[in-house]
Amino acid sequence: MTELRSRTVAGLGRLSLAVQERGRAGAPTVILVHGYPDNHHLWDLVAEHLEADHHVVTYDVRGAGESGVPNGRSGYRMEALVADLVAVADAVSPDRPVHLVAHDWGSIQSWAAVTDPDAAPRFASYTSMSGPSLDHVGAWIRARMRPGNGHWRELLNQATHSWYIYAFHTPFAPFAWRHGLARLWPMMLERREGATVDENWPGTSLATDAARGVDLYRANIFQHTRRPGKVHTEVPVQLLVASADAFVTPSLVDGMEELATTFVRRDVGGQHWLPRSRPDQVARWVSEHVAAVEAGAKPAGRRPSPVVVTGAGSGIGRSVCLAFAERGAHIIATDLSADSAEHTAELCRLAGATAEFHQLDVTDGSAMEALAAKVGAEHGAPPWWSTTLVSEWQGASSTPPMTTGSRSSTSTCGGSSAAHSPSGA
Repeated sequence: MTELRSRTVAGLGRLSLAVQERGRAGAPTVILVHGYPDNHHLWDLVAEHLEADHHVVTYDVRGAGESGVPNGRSGYRMEALVADLVAVADAVSPDRPVHLVAHDWGSIQSWAAVTDPDAAPRFASYTSMSGPSLDHVGAWIRARMRPGNGHWRELLNQATHSWYIYAFHTPFAPFAWRHGLARLWPMMLERREGATVDENWPGTSLATDAARGVDLYRANIFQHTRRPGKVHTEVPVQLLVASADAFVTPSLVDGMEELATTFVRRDVGGQHWLPRSRPDQVARWVSEHVAAVEAGAKPAGRRPSPVVVTGAGSGIGRSVCLAFAERGAHIIATDLSADSAEHTAELCRLAGATAEFHQLDVTDGSAMEALAAKVGAEHGAPPWWSTTLVSEWQGASSTPPMTTGSRSSTSTCGGSSAAHSPSGA
């Protein structure tokens, strides 16, 4: 671990911003921007992985951690947040554009920065997590207010995930943070998110930071989403989409590829606080994106390898799903019981994978063909596994063997087994 160097940078209105630097001098600069209700320590675990090959910069956004506090709600407007970010970039890397990585509200304000024609030249690349552009959100809401194609269902689903936004516009929110919620927050992050909590994060200033930070929502959300602008960026964008995000549903970021000329989307298993639940993987994806941009290559995202498992609702089938989930595969769990298949898919998501489920009777040839066609169209020709295929593997290895070939017939005879691949996929 390299030495942590601290300094103060003047943001908009000369408000002081607490900035931290680590890593290798002369290496590409990566600025990590935290969201609500966090401080810069959100990024500690990711920074540890990045610092060997990068100049890593974190800072406390205005009103959080050791940075200054704005005088009133207007001090939290998007224009101030963007100006602060540019001031930090100018201070830590005056001669070269920086690579931007952001989460939650840090991501929301960073979208505003990379789509601002004046600010965008300061950024070489952008990796976004769990915080969409508010202009995109406004357009997304308008598009889904039209009937048909499941639009209203998507809108209602996101609204139920966004309940806190409405709560933050009431006087109750700051009171709740200061009178109990802050004490419960670390336990919630550990139990529900699988996030790593320590003495620095969420931090001793959480109650105060969170109570003040509700003005981020009050000063920006409705003002921007009611009148969305048409924005675009030439900054290469990498979007990390957490499949089990409790606040930003994957469908909310559908269509964001239209905002950037160069755009990579990675759908990954995990929940909202990826920098604290999967820091090694976040760091790897950031490193790959930065390296591609620095080399002048077009960044390319990689989709997880899909695996279909029949009889996935229990026993060996569920064990196979979980084994492949640990290897980072995209799990397609099928079973005669839809509820059992859904439960397996949820367990795979908790293990850090992406997963989907389908009700399937393997004795119904037409149903098998229909699912094969659907999976083939969406994923190519992934390997398929029957519940009995791995009888010789059970108890002998921690990882099931991989199938070879993309086509085979469906067959299970007298306790023997065969791999299933979608015919014609």
